[in-house]
Amino acid sequence: MKKLLIIAVLALMLIVTACGSETVEDTNNVDTTDIPTDTNAEVEYKSMKTIEIRMDRQVFEPSTIEIDKNELVRLVFMDEEPYTFSIPALDITTTAGIDVYVDLEVEEAGTYQYVCLDCKENTMGVLRVLN
Repeated sequence: MKKLLIIAVLALMLIVTACGSETVEDTNNVDTTDIPTDTNAEVEYKSMKTIEIRMDRQVFEPSTIEIDKNELVRLVFMDEEPYTFSIPALDITTTAGIDVYVDLEVEEAGTYQYVCLDCKENTMGVLRVLN
């Protein structure tokens, strides 16, 4: 009887766990999440694009990021070793590392460089903001 009860509890836990989580596979490392843009009672939602950034051997991955003008974007840093990330033209500088992100919304189309300020090599990437 004990064995049957243990098996039933484990099966129930497995079912609850499986129903409570959803896995979404995204091969481009881009995720969209709806976030509120207004904190009033009538909430308006705007889509946010999430882009993961890694550094491998002093090279950013991706080395080029393209976004639309006025698009809300979250840059999520995936490196365990911290470094200083900067987009000088947008006055953005942060210590990048695990669980660090930068939200941005660029109002002018153009090409902006992002750089590692601590790297020994000239490590940079390009942020293209499209009309």
